[in-house]
Amino acid sequence: SAMIAGYAWYGCVEKAFMLFLQMQQDGLKPNKVTLMSMLNACSSPEALAVGKLVHAHACTVGIDSDVIVGNALATMYFKCGSVKDACRVFVTMPKRDVVSMNIMIVGYSQHRHCEEAFEVFLRMQDEH
Repeated sequence: SAMIAGYAWYGCVEKAFMLFLQMQQDGLKPNKVTLMSMLNACSSPEALAVGKLVHAHACTVGIDSDVIVGNALATMYFKCGSVKDACRVFVTMPKRDVVSMNIMIVGYSQHRHCEEAFEVFLRMQDEH
């Protein structure tokens, strides 16, 4: 996990992903911290395909429903420019927190979806 985080920090997406795959081949199960490092590494449009593979892995092992992982997924999709995927993650999250709402407000705003950002803001006021 530390090596993946290091590769992610320096933007070495391919090396991080290869190590992620190697971990699994060696029988090591990536945990939430590992997934979050991978998602951070995938936070650019060029890395969207790898980010989707990491998302698929999170779904396969059943930790995509964790609010922290969900927040990291939504953030990664927004940073990649995939508003539709970020929204899909958000609406399927079984539990959302204030961080989740803020991610959506900022992400929608950055992509000029101001009405959607305002709707999430109003929903946040009602729920929290």
